[in-house]
Formats: sequence, structure tokens, C-alpha cells
Amino acid sequence: MSSPFPTNLVAAANAGRIAWVFTARGERNVWVADAPNFEARKVTRYEGDDGIPIAALKLTPDGRTVIYARGSEANRVGEIADPTSTGQKRVQQVWAADVDNGEPRLLGDMGCDEEGCEDIQISPNGEFAVWSAKKQIWIAAISGKDKDKETNKKKDKDQANAKALFFARGSNSQPKWSPDGKELAFVSDRGDHSFIVIYEFGRNTLRY
Repeated sequence: MSSPFPTNLVAAANAGRIAWVFTARGERNVWVADAPNFEARKVTRYEGDDGIPIAALKLTPDGRTVIYARGSEANRVGEIADPTSTGQKRVQQVWAADVDNGEPRLLGDMGCDEEGCEDIQISPNGEFAVWSAKKQIWIAAISGKDKDKETNKKKDKDQANAKALFFARGSNSQPKWSPDGKELAFVSDRGDHSFIVIYEFGRNTLRY
């Protein structure tokens, strides 16, 4: 059961860099390699066989930052698996880590409720990440440099900056950016039917 294996191979759109999730002796971490030699190196430093999966791995277009979901999907009552029976409440969250320093920073909660439902999409300019959570579409600044308006201080690396992009009825998922980053398409499931919806940034409108 401790055999090493790689999964989730992705490539940067505008840089000679690839990334993947590597599991070795049960420890799951993000690794990268650069052209032309592609020498592998570890980015994150999660330790121990805790059974917590890493999914939906993405690289920003410039290859400088990895984004991923960490934690299992939620069950029917919204609970996340606790593989090592620690007695602590587990969560499924979206994280970002700069390849140069590998320090993860929290973007926000996910908690999707189906197998393989994790779906993080990066904006064409590499500045924002969107994903589906709590039946809505959420957005977060990847840089983590948003400042708190009240304290005027940078947010802590473990403080989420994600927010719901808008409110729409139904269960909303599968967000996709337009090539210019000015619009976002997604699916709104209403139970017995669904809509394809387009959200336009700046105008804050929904078109069905």
C-alpha cells in the first residue's frame, strides 16, 4: 500500500513547467518539473499518511503558483472523512502555493458532494480562481494579497479570502472562463431541468 504513484498531471499554459500530485508512503504532495531537463522537485511539505487527498490540481498560466483542493468529498449530511480518526472536524478546502517557497495559503472552503466533483478554474490572467461550493460559484484572489478593509493588514495565510461571486437559484457548478476573462459560464441545475448561465464581470448580470 506504500507504493509511490503520480496523478493529476497538468502543464502551465505559458511556461515550460508541469506539476502533479505524488503519493509516496502515503504522503501526498505537489511536485513540479521544468523544461528542458524536467528534474522533479517537491513544492508542498505535507507529512504523514493522513489519507487526505489532493485533487483538481492547476498551474497558473505563468507556472509560478499551484492551486489544488485538499480533503475528501462531503457525504449526504455534509461531513468530510476523517481517515485517521483524530476526532477533529475535517474540511475540504482550496489552497494555493507559490512554487518558489511552497508555503500553502488558504483560498476558501469547497466541500463538494460527489465523487470527483472538485473543479477549480483559473482566470486567463492567472489572478483569480473560481470553483463550485455550497451550490454557488465562489471566487478568490490567487495572490493572497487582498487587504482587510478594516485593519488594512494582509490576510493570514490560513484565512480564506474567497467569496460567493453572485447568488443564483439551484445548484451551480462547472464554471468556465471566457478567453478574455470578462465572462464566466456555468451550469445551474434546477432538479428536473438545467440552464447554461453566463455571468458578466463589471455589469454583474446573469444571462440564461
